[in-house]
Amino acid sequence: MRQQIKIKDFSIFFTNINKEMNLSGHSHFGLVSMTFDHNKTGFPAFGATYQDIKNELEQFTEKAFRESTNEEVARRLFSHFAELDYGKFNWPYETKFWLTSLTLSVRGVQDKWGHADGFADYTVSK
Repeated sequence: MRQQIKIKDFSIFFTNINKEMNLSGHSHFGLVSMTFDHNKTGFPAFGATYQDIKNELEQFTEKAFRESTNEEVARRLFSHFAELDYGKFNWPYETKFWLTSLTLSVRGVQDKWGHADGFADYTVSK
């Protein structure tokens, strides 16, 4: 039996420079959701663990993503959290979990580049 938990709607603000589409640096609001497979003990869905995830997201998105489409930003987020040593947080919970999917929901607004007024979801999975 496969067991999963999805933690979702972590707000981020990021800037990307999308040379592929000839877009200079511009910023977006986004929501990040992560799906983890886990053993029977589950994922530690507590205030402290969510705060650590939020802090990690803020640090990771602090600098502009150069030469990055939104799809590439989602891939980089996935890689970062798939490879992250969660042991660094010193959570007191005995559990085993691993990232299987990440969705970056990007909120577009009408602008000079012609972005759509709405959300677009970019999902990366193992």
